[in-house]
Amino acid sequence: MFIFDVNNMLKELEQNYSGYEILKTLPPIEKNNYKEELNKVYSECESISIDYAVMEKSKNIYVIPGDFGWDDIGTWNSLLRYIKPDEKDNFLKGNIKEYDSKNNIIYAGNKKIILLNVEDIFCIDAEDVLVIGNRDKLKEVHELRNK
Repeated sequence: MFIFDVNNMLKELEQNYSGYEILKTLPPIEKNNYKEELNKVYSECESISIDYAVMEKSKNIYVIPGDFGWDDIGTWNSLLRYIKPDEKDNFLKGNIKEYDSKNNIIYAGNKKIILLNVEDIFCIDAEDVLVIGNRDKLKEVHELRNK
């Protein structure tokens, strides 16, 4: 977890991140076209984590040890550590009713979902898309983002 002063981080970016110049082309956040410009500029930026772009190069970093239960949830399967399964091994988050269904993973918002005699599936309600598949293919969901 990184905690930083914005002005200091901007200085670090300017000194250490080769793509900083393109970020300076963004209009003020108050402008009506900010979101469109941000999307355009972001698509032109190098895909690099803040760790590699700045933190490994900086001379102005301090570490404070902490024990606050951090978990970098990087996959849908890792989320299962936080959702308690029901008696039929269904991991359900949302407005879900199940009937004769087992070993499913359903992660949804407020839309009512009914499971009727299904087994070993996943269903992820992610903003503008509903992703449904065999549970053993859950690890492949992140690959769909670029398609």
